[in-house]
This record gives sequence, structure tokens and C-alpha cells, in this order.
Amino acid sequence: MTLLKTSILSAISSGIKILTGLVVTKIIAIYLGPVGIALLGQFASLKTIVTAFSTGGIKNGIVKYISEYRDDATNRNNFLITSFLIGFIFSIISCIILVAFNEFFAEKVLHEKTYGYIFTIFGISIFFLTLNIILMSFLNGMGEIKKFIMINIASNFVGLIFTSIMSIYIGIEGALISYATGEAIVLIVTIVMILKSKWFSFDILKGEIEKDNITKLLKYTLMALFTLISLALTPIIIREYIGSYLSWEEAGYWQAVWRISQIYLMVFTMILSIYYVPKLSGLNDINDIKKEIKSGYKLLMPIVITIMLSIYFLREFIVELIFTKEFLPAITLFAFQLIGDTIRVASRLVDKLLIAKAKTRLFIFSELFFSLTFITFAIIGINYYGLIGVTYGYAFSFLLYFIWIMYMYNRNKLV
Repeated sequence: MTLLKTSILSAISSGIKILTGLVVTKIIAIYLGPVGIALLGQFASLKTIVTAFSTGGIKNGIVKYISEYRDDATNRNNFLITSFLIGFIFSIISCIILVAFNEFFAEKVLHEKTYGYIFTIFGISIFFLTLNIILMSFLNGMGEIKKFIMINIASNFVGLIFTSIMSIYIGIEGALISYATGEAIVLIVTIVMILKSKWFSFDILKGEIEKDNITKLLKYTLMALFTLISLALTPIIIREYIGSYLSWEEAGYWQAVWRISQIYLMVFTMILSIYYVPKLSGLNDINDIKKEIKSGYKLLMPIVITIMLSIYFLREFIVELIFTKEFLPAITLFAFQLIGDTIRVASRLVDKLLIAKAKTRLFIFSELFFSLTFITFAIIGINYYGLIGVTYGYAFSFLLYFIWIMYMYNRNKLV
């Protein structure tokens, strides 16, 4: 499938996800307010960490190696079975930790021990969530983009219905429960999609666990652990600092802008994940790789810039549409957040090579580089400029990251 076709399908899926996400966010904003938005943001970030850990962080590794062995049934099946083993082991560890220390997590993340049972529920549901992620990564690696996107669409509608009902009728606890369990329901859809695939047979379950495959996949575990720092742990630290240094209302304003940012960035994230990682994994000639990345810049960056400018000029309308007038103080945060997001997409077009080519050390360094600079400059910005300083730190951090990743790319260090 071409980049253009993948982009169109991803745009449709992301459009549905954005619409369903907007409805859910609006309901949460109305019923739970800025503080509720901030607390759900904390839980969502922790969920990202736990979910990635429960799979052993091998999602990208599955995509890479399944795409390489797509026509080699023996190696393909061996990688799948090995993935199941790794996912099962890490899921057990995740479940034990969440259940045993449920009150600790409830107090540290949600500032309320009585929410401990939510982490117990999350611990139990993690097995189903992990299996779904592994199977979806398998579909992605097999090039089943349409089915992959259909599952994402199903997940969006499940989230819309489940979270809306739970938030309206139960409140913050209902929203938290839906966040903890909703995606596990989609496992049924994923299994049906795989059973309907032409290449499917139950022979895929007859693969063997190979030590070499475990070693290859565990490289991605290290990469995933450091991805967690930038994707989930970093926002938790910054959100906590805003809440304690300024207020949890202001943390809610920043979470609102961060949430909007994540909504529109998911379009580009999906394109890069389901197209670029498998595509770049299969390319070995450096000229072919650079040609592919150059075409990505030509197609995506004009779209990115257009979207960012549109959001900036419509920022007040967007905040009121997605949230409520109570969140209008957040409009001052958009300018540098959007600048940072633009540089972020430009950076990700290149650094996907680190995943595609399993450059573990460079990947770890790059994730630490961004996370440490973002946390450092965000805290400095908050101390000197107040809440808007977070966005200064975000934009400046990604500017430094972009300079570094392009330097490494031009020196052919990423392939």
C-alpha cells in the first residue's frame, strides 16, 4: 500500500477518532471540570506506561520482523508465538504490581487511596489489552492496513459509548474504570478480523519459541521503556509540577492543550507507525531510504503547517467546542505548543529509522535527550514565566532534538 493510500485511510480513522474523542472530552469537561481533566490525564499517562510494559515493549519489533518474514510462514509463526510468551510474562508482572500496590498508585497518581480498586480492575484487564496489542501489531506487520484501521475505528466507538455512559452516570470513578478496561473489549473485533484473513490458519499457533527471536524482540523492550519516559512519564512529572507549584486548575488548562495536541497529532503518528516502520524496515539501500523520507516531507509537512495555522486562528472556538468556557485561559498556550508540534512531526519523520533499523542505543539516547530537556526547560519556564513557560520549554526541546536528529541523519548514522 502506498503512502498516499495509507495517509487517506489513516486520515479517515483519525478523523473518526478525533470526532469520538471530542465528544468524550466535551462530556468529561462538562461533568468533571479542569481538575477531572487533569486527573484523567495522569491516569492516561500511567496507562500508557503500564500498557507498553505489559507487552514487553515489543510492539514495534513485532511489526518489523513480521513484515520482514511476511512470506516466510515458519519464521513468522515463530515470532508470533515468542511474542505471546513475552507478552504473557510481562502481563503477569504488571498485574501483580497493580493489584498489590493499588492504593499506592491511587494515592500517587490520583491523590485518593479509595481509588485503589480501579488499579485492581486495570491489572486484571491488562491480559486482554496486551493480547489485543500483539495481534494488532501482527496485522500491521502482515500489511493488513484496512483491517488494522477498522479495529482502531471500532475501538473509538467503544471508547465513546463506554466512557460517556460511565462519566455521566458514575462520575470521575466511572471515567477511570472506562479508561482502564474499554480497549480490552476490542479484542473480540481483532480476533474476528484475523480469523477472516486469507492467510490465516491455526498453524500460526504451532510456531516455536526461539532464543534468537527473544533476543531480537527484547531489544525493543529497552527502546519501549525509554519511549515511556517521553510519552507518559514526562507529562506526569510536568503535570504534577504544575499542580503543586501553580494549581491543579492550571494543570487542567495545560492538559486541555496537551489533549488537543494529541488529538491532531494522532493522524501523523498513525501514518508513521503503520506505513513508515514496515516500509523503512524493508529498505536497505540508503538512497531508497532517503527518497522515501524526502517524499514523506513533501507530502506531510505542508498538511502539518496548514493544520497548525488553522488551529491557532480557531483556538478560542476549539477550546469552547471541545471543553467549556471554563477552559478559555488555555488559549494563551497554543502558539508555542503548535510550533513544538510542527517540529515534532518533522523530527519523527526521520527518527522512525531508529525503530525500523533497531538502533537501540541511539533510540534510547534520543528519548532521554528529549525527555530531560523538556522537563528541565518546562520547569525553568514555569518558574520564570508561569504556565505559558511549559510551552516555551516544549518548543525549545523539540528544536534541539530536531537539530540533533538531522545531524545524525545527514551523517548516515541512523541506517
